[in-house]
Amino acid sequence: MAKTSPHLDRLIRSALRDVESSQGYWHKSDIARRVYTNDALKKKLSQLDGMGNGYNFGGLVRHQIDAMIGGVMQDRDAYRIRRYECYSAGERERRWQPLQAMTTDVLRAVTRETRTQERVLKIKGSGYEMFLEALEELGPEATVSDVYDDVAPRIMEARAGS
Repeated sequence: MAKTSPHLDRLIRSALRDVESSQGYWHKSDIARRVYTNDALKKKLSQLDGMGNGYNFGGLVRHQIDAMIGGVMQDRDAYRIRRYECYSAGERERRWQPLQAMTTDVLRAVTRETRTQERVLKIKGSGYEMFLEALEELGPEATVSDVYDDVAPRIMEARAGS
């Protein structure tokens, strides 16, 4: 597992607490914006941007910070339930909100999205199962391309029937 910086983790969690306490909902970029206002981080990123011989070290660190923000927003409580949930609200970015602060309407929207994703994944999984069945008949060295033209039409038929 990759080692993460405890300093960045604290900075991200602090930014999340700030955003959470001042806004009913937020976007991932709201947290990133707060993180990047830290003077020490700005200075270090500026140094990294000036280094490199063509390598984008500052960009690599920014990418890692963005991934860490996403990870913090996936935190779970003692019951293994996510503390925060996101949902689409017709904006460029998804809205994030503490699960425990969600109203009936917001939770209903999150539930609807989750069920839609569940159906999509079930359909996708069914298609993959059909590919697997065909591949198992050919042996371990077979690839999807070996069975694609035979299986793809059956997948389309199954989708049309559901």
